[in-house]
Amino acid sequence: DIHGVEEEESRTTYDNDVDLEDNVLDHIVLAVPDLDEAMDQFEEMAGIRPTPVGPLQGLGAKTAHVGLDENRYLELLAPDFDNPGPLGEELAQLEKGTITPYYYSIRSSEVSRLIEGYIYDVLGWDPDHIAMVQALPDKSIRQWDILTMYGHDVGGVAPCYIKWKNPAHHPTATIALKATLTNCIVQAPK
Repeated sequence: DIHGVEEEESRTTYDNDVDLEDNVLDHIVLAVPDLDEAMDQFEEMAGIRPTPVGPLQGLGAKTAHVGLDENRYLELLAPDFDNPGPLGEELAQLEKGTITPYYYSIRSSEVSRLIEGYIYDVLGWDPDHIAMVQALPDKSIRQWDILTMYGHDVGGVAPCYIKWKNPAHHPTATIALKATLTNCIVQAPK
């Protein structure tokens, strides 16, 4: 559940303090088949317009964000037909008009340790560690490491782990606070 914030509470790129606490929710990703339609649909449902961010190079996807409190955000993830890639092909298969929970991301400064000592050895899942780079509209570069997991059988949506290279480049540093997250339920049916 999200609730919009009052105009006077909105933060801007000029007064946003980014505090990237470890082991907390960073963002929630919602997969959509068409970004423009999903932004309209999200605004109609929540009364909040997501901010387009740009392409994820090499993946064939583009995003839009909704700034949340406590340096968290929602991300709409859609195929980028101008820059094809494997993720975009997967997203293009989604049913028209749907907004689907895709994954949620936990901040962790220990991504390497999680791969080597826990995810594969203890859980028996297959880790996929990717170093990401995103060129932003203002020509700055955003970098992060992301660790996703495959081979789990818990059902529902498994978390991924994220380590931002520079807190000043965290998405919440450049998007206005539009809502507060009051409730988030994650289910693992098994």
